[in-house]
Amino acid sequence: MGMLEDDLDWGLKQERLKWEKADSVLAEVRAELGRAWKKFPRPQSGPHEGYGILKEEFDECWDDIKANNSVGARAEAIQVGAMAVRLILEGLR
Repeated sequence: MGMLEDDLDWGLKQERLKWEKADSVLAEVRAELGRAWKKFPRPQSGPHEGYGILKEEFDECWDDIKANNSVGARAEAIQVGAMAVRLILEGLR
């Protein structure tokens, strides 16, 4: 193979790896969403409540980022994703 073909092959592999990683993270968000629905089964009352919940999770993520706690920030970011989905599904219906 020539350099162009090698570069294209490398690019396709990188693209596939990005999507595999994204799928893995989205699975974590989905699992967190399930935990949240189990723990708090009442639907959000509207967009203002959803915003408040989302902001709280985002602020917790930001606190972990400022503390250089990447493990905690990642966990909070997963919760941010889950609460964003919940806002879309329940608060913005």
